[in-house]
Amino acid sequence: MFSAFSESSGRNEGLRRSKWTPGSRAMSGVPGYKSTRHPQYSTSVQASSSSKHTVHDVFIPNSSPLPIHSTITMAFPLPISLKSSLDATTVEYAQLGTSGLRVSVPILGAMLLGSSAWEKYVLDEDESLEVLKAAYDRGINTWDTANAYSNGASEEVIGKALKKYEIPREKVVILTKIWGHVAEEPGVVSFMWGAQMDQSKDYVNQAGEYYAPLSFPPASMEAVNAS
Repeated sequence: MFSAFSESSGRNEGLRRSKWTPGSRAMSGVPGYKSTRHPQYSTSVQASSSSKHTVHDVFIPNSSPLPIHSTITMAFPLPISLKSSLDATTVEYAQLGTSGLRVSVPILGAMLLGSSAWEKYVLDEDESLEVLKAAYDRGINTWDTANAYSNGASEEVIGKALKKYEIPREKVVILTKIWGHVAEEPGVVSFMWGAQMDQSKDYVNQAGEYYAPLSFPPASMEAVNAS
């Protein structure tokens, strides 16, 4: 715990100097210090061979958007657990619009996960679980699905992945959509029959409005099915 803190102007223009001293003992003038430089910031870390205490002189650009305490922590070795997490993360994260939510880049599309009874190109449950686990392990923690994908099986397999692999719910961002009908038969692709389903006692009021007949599956999907 750092209990003493002082800030003064640095000698170099555009820098401010911040000195952190652990404990209540003043470290200036104690002999035996060694200085090292941090590669990212103009940071001097002084350690005395005759003391367990350390003084950290950190020169931070005035234009830096980071608060002082955030920048100073860069001078210390990363915790082992955090380093392990960073090493396993192979993607980047981007802010979603003007919100505070950050999503992985890329986002995993779960239209291909669920049940091959819906479409031949869709992976069944066991393979879908493997894909979700592999994505999560690499940092792809944003998954996009919809109620109509595999008539609900896509959403269900995501829930099963969280349970099977003990993935904390707060560590993933799940995007879903509720516009399409969810057919009661696994092999029915509701996008093709929206207008008719709106006239059915079993599906009325269960989806958004279909403004025009949809051509589904598109030619690209038909090509995949034929391969």
